[in-house]
Amino acid sequence: MGNYSEEILDKMRMSMDKVGLGDSTYLPKTLLTNSPNLCLETSLKEAEDVMFGSLDILFEKTKIDPKDVGILIVNCSVFDPVPSLSCMIVNHYKMNENVLSYNLGGMGCTAGLLAVRLANQLLQLQKKLGFSDLAMEASKISLRRFGNTSSSSIWYILAYAETKGRIKKGDKIWQMAFGSGFKCSSVIWRTIRNVDTNDMKNPWKEESDALIDLDLDINAPAHDYFQPPKST
Repeated sequence: MGNYSEEILDKMRMSMDKVGLGDSTYLPKTLLTNSPNLCLETSLKEAEDVMFGSLDILFEKTKIDPKDVGILIVNCSVFDPVPSLSCMIVNHYKMNENVLSYNLGGMGCTAGLLAVRLANQLLQLQKKLGFSDLAMEASKISLRRFGNTSSSSIWYILAYAETKGRIKKGDKIWQMAFGSGFKCSSVIWRTIRNVDTNDMKNPWKEESDALIDLDLDINAPAHDYFQPPKST
């Protein structure tokens, strides 16, 4: 067989017997050709076939509209392209822009368990937080004006609340920032004095009169991000 000696062929047969491949084991088409084309294009095509094929069946069986999906978690231990696999799914099914999308990679096959745990934690977090529209106002308007500035957006959000006069002496402020990596850090501040809403260094000050005041729910409780001090 070719230029391989019987000894080499025996080792190859032994390896094939021990790698766990069966007669029905799936292999990418590119590996079954005489000249395998191991490139990004064929890898993306394989990923699309696997992901979209599985999700098409899932959505058909469950009668779920992809636009109703609130959390998407994708785990692949080896293939980690840019844009990510999760982005490919979001774009392919035209999911809502506010879908919570996570792409796990490089953590081995056991990351599947981590993905399930992450989904469970996110579902519990959503139930516990229940942010009102008023609570999300600063985030939405900061995103609209400054765009996605990653973890630094928390300072625009804080400045917005200051301009709106929502920061009072004694308030506790919890800032939580997420960055690439995946990284997360948080800090809790206590306001030691009332904030001057006329501070010209505030990035929102120049257009404070023209700020979009959503007035989403005037009967909503105090802003979820800014906890007022307990009355004594």
